[in-house]
Amino acid sequence: MYAAVRQAKTNPGAMSEVLRRLETEFLPMINTGMGLVQYYAIDAGNDNVVTVSVFESQEAAEKSNSMAQSWVKEVLAPLMAGPLDTKVGNVTVHMGG
Repeated sequence: MYAAVRQAKTNPGAMSEVLRRLETEFLPMINTGMGLVQYYAIDAGNDNVVTVSVFESQEAAEKSNSMAQSWVKEVLAPLMAGPLDTKVGNVTVHMGG
């Protein structure tokens, strides 16, 4: 399994709208035929949002980060206070389903 981790800073007061759009627009995009295992969107406080997507393959994780970069620029840019930081890594320790 591979995880795609993304972090960004939202404009003050924009977190709820960012999370809503992640759930209703971005999540369906990466949940179609890409081997998505799990997805988490986290309000990390101080206008920081972190998402973690777990995929069956490294290729899918990397593709999702590329999609996220484009989507954030095209859709979320007015709600964001900073750039999207992305990382992909092999999941080496985990617990649960």
